[in-house]
Amino acid sequence: MGNYADASACQLFISWIGYHGRSDDLAKSLGARDVYITGGAGNRVARYIKQWRETTRIVRHERPEAVFVMQPPVVALWATYLSAPRSSAIIADLHTGVFTDPKWKWAAKWILRAQRRRGDAVIVTNESLAATCRNLNVTTFVLDDAVPRRVGEAKARVDAVSLESLSADDFVLVPLAYAADEPLGEILAAAAQDPDRTWVLTGKAPASIRANASRNVLFSGFVSRDDYDWLAAHAGVVLACTIEENTMQRAGYEAVSWERPLVTTRTQVLVDYFAEAAVFADPNAGSVLGAIHDAFSRRAELIGAMSELGARKRGAYETAIRDVRDYLSRTRGAR
Repeated sequence: MGNYADASACQLFISWIGYHGRSDDLAKSLGARDVYITGGAGNRVARYIKQWRETTRIVRHERPEAVFVMQPPVVALWATYLSAPRSSAIIADLHTGVFTDPKWKWAAKWILRAQRRRGDAVIVTNESLAATCRNLNVTTFVLDDAVPRRVGEAKARVDAVSLESLSADDFVLVPLAYAADEPLGEILAAAAQDPDRTWVLTGKAPASIRANASRNVLFSGFVSRDDYDWLAAHAGVVLACTIEENTMQRAGYEAVSWERPLVTTRTQVLVDYFAEAAVFADPNAGSVLGAIHDAFSRRAELIGAMSELGARKRGAYETAIRDVRDYLSRTRGAR
């Protein structure tokens, strides 16, 4: 169900998911109220029907000046189009999956053309994706995830018994969605060649991944937010890998916030963002393992570089947020 007790809010941020860090950060920064709609239990079609109805009910009830819609799924955007007043600005927050995920990339051009016809805008995570949008004459804003400085916020101990054996600053944290763009086999192979160090893989791992893991791999499963914060704050190194050229890494943003050494993939988008603050690897076991060893040997240097990067990115983020707010002010009442 959506969290919508206050009918006076004039801006909403709708996400068809239980919670998403990017949506939460953007909603707070933009002055919108975040609305998470899950659809409850059932298969995807059943959930989509419930989510559609809930979205329609909320938007018609509140008649917002602006609605931000997390994408994918494109169905959430359709529901918003059909329920929002014509005067509402509808801004689609296009995650990389809109352009790369086989389940959704068929909809990318449709979304962009629909936004252009409405005279509405989109938000993307990097300049490469922005160029795709601007080529279709769509008003486009580039907004990385927020990277608030969180050093010192994590609690002193974890609650999960399975994590109690971890030593701060001495494990590799590998946040995963077990998605098609993650080189899972190479990550497991790298971990197997590093037997003296624990590698913590988060999320719900498929049975096939668990079966092929070496003994030094710890599968955390889904942990509480407090326990995840402890992992992020105390990781010796964070590993964030993708084989998609235009995919940013939420785990990389988290490494900036917690000022942790980061190993990530050598793609242009990630190199442009992290530059000298991270260690880069090719998506194969040998390269990943070498980068992990390098990062552990230069932890103090990388932590300092992350601190400096965070300060720069926070300034750039605030500028981008102001640009979106200015856009909404200019278009208010013009519909």
